[in-house]
Amino acid sequence: MAALEITVAALRGIHVAALVSLFGTLLFVVVIETPDAVPLRHALYRLARISAACALLAGLVWLVVESAAISDADNIATTLAAVPVVAFQTQYGQWFVARCALLIVMLLLPFVRRFALIAALLFAAAALAIQPLLGHAGAIAGSVGTELIASETLHLLAAGA
Repeated sequence: MAALEITVAALRGIHVAALVSLFGTLLFVVVIETPDAVPLRHALYRLARISAACALLAGLVWLVVESAAISDADNIATTLAAVPVVAFQTQYGQWFVARCALLIVMLLLPFVRRFALIAALLFAAAALAIQPLLGHAGAIAGSVGTELIASETLHLLAAGA
């Protein structure tokens, strides 16, 4: 395995792990109400925000490195030229941009109101559920592809929960 492939895999792993942490943390806060444990709740809010920021940062770096791999770029200029093409003209990129938008909106939500917390949870779930669409499952057409996407989505949401 080449260094670029290892880097792509590591960044993808960090990105997905942060998304799983984000979803699981928010789900815990929503399901396990802790009105008398304010310090714990605030620590969990902080963990959720750190997880979202880590997912966004690792994801953006992953997009750049993936663009280099897809375009077979051998320098930074070629890589940077490939990023918008990959981001907006490939299925992977379009779903990835949608995921980043969900993460940004989620980061802007104040968690102090229950409605905002539930909205953040739904955004985190949607961001995590996009994962199968970025890989081989999303590239397979027909009922087999649909079954793989559903299976992988349920698996990721269960892992987060």
